[in-house]
Amino acid sequence: MIPGLHGIGYIACGPNHMVALSDLKGDHLQENPKRGGDMLPYSWGLNTRGQLGIGNKEDQNKPAKIVNAKERFKKVVCGQNFTLALSVTD
Repeated sequence: MIPGLHGIGYIACGPNHMVALSDLKGDHLQENPKRGGDMLPYSWGLNTRGQLGIGNKEDQNKPAKIVNAKERFKKVVCGQNFTLALSVTD
């Protein structure tokens, strides 16, 4: 279980940071969430090069929503200082 984040559809771990894709509709902190998934990304860990995509370069010890994500994603990978995601196309 990841504190502060529930309903994970996919997770990727790099050497220094992680990214999870939410598998819940709506707010990830709902009491009665529905599966089926917005697949929006949340990241945490070291952020020295902005690899978390959260709009700053501050390290995060809990999941933070990736601010510039305008699309849903189906896969994500984490490298040493980067994150790469494959978007879902409707």
